[in-house]
Amino acid sequence: MARWWPVLALPVVHALALAQAPAPHGTTLQGDALHRALEGLWCNTADQGRTCWAYDEFFADGRFEACGRTEDDPRGFFGAGVVSVSGQRMCYVVTRASANFWLAPGQRYCTDITAIDERMHRYRDIDTGAEFTLLRRPRSDKHCPPAAAP
Repeated sequence: MARWWPVLALPVVHALALAQAPAPHGTTLQGDALHRALEGLWCNTADQGRTCWAYDEFFADGRFEACGRTEDDPRGFFGAGVVSVSGQRMCYVVTRASANFWLAPGQRYCTDITAIDERMHRYRDIDTGAEFTLLRRPRSDKHCPPAAAP
């Protein structure tokens, strides 16, 4: 299985394509304003948005859900949990996950949101320094494949 680099889940095989994507030109928000700006559905893409291999969804009540399928696993994945934002740092703790999600329930992951606007957000993986861009999509675009059993 590929190693994951998320805002919820981004395998290394796609990292180079997205790491090269242009940064959003929006002002980087912080704290509660950033938390509100993250609300909605985000597309993880390897082809500049033509398709989404995974979706990250953030809710107003502080929850998140992630779902999708990586190219090296025919089974879909699912993860859910709670999100917090302090300054530019976004952290989430997984509360439910399929067996093939990159984190197990109880684990925490944090990123720094480096830019956000109405079309995309860019984040930096704290452990590696790699940066990734996700694209905003309407909630009706979310299509989750059947997930692997927990």
